[in-house]
Amino acid sequence: MDPLVWAVVCCFAMVVAVVVEMLTPSFGLLTVLAVGLSFASIYFGFQSSQPAGFWMVAANIALLPAAFVLAMHFMKHSPLLHRKDIQASVPTAESIPNSAAPPVPELATLIGQEGKAITPLRPAGKAAFGDYRVDVVTEGKFVDSGAVVKVLRLRGGIVVVEPVA
Repeated sequence: MDPLVWAVVCCFAMVVAVVVEMLTPSFGLLTVLAVGLSFASIYFGFQSSQPAGFWMVAANIALLPAAFVLAMHFMKHSPLLHRKDIQASVPTAESIPNSAAPPVPELATLIGQEGKAITPLRPAGKAAFGDYRVDVVTEGKFVDSGAVVKVLRLRGGIVVVEPVA
């Protein structure tokens, strides 16, 4: 085949590789392939004739930004770009009717209450306050499972407890 045909084929394949690279995660493999195809198209262009080689240089300079614009056009419809829409469609415990999970109490209402450690607190674990299971933390003390604990305070969204003697 004529080297000019190979130059045009390599140039077209470079555009395809750039578009596919932007739409799929290939960790740069398609970028390396696109750069190689670009150099190959220029090489084959110069193998055909010097003016054809310069035309291939110009074509590569013009087609690379065009490939990015084409990829951005297709990216509007890509599921990677609409990840928020996908995450919004995931059901939550509140959206499922007759959910078996009990409602979570306001953590501030737990201050001063006593409960029972469900898991060993080393220093973090779970404790039950009435019907509610809450993630809790001690102030560095290890507490055995089944021990009675009292809520001291909230530190951000963390419930701090101490064992009741």
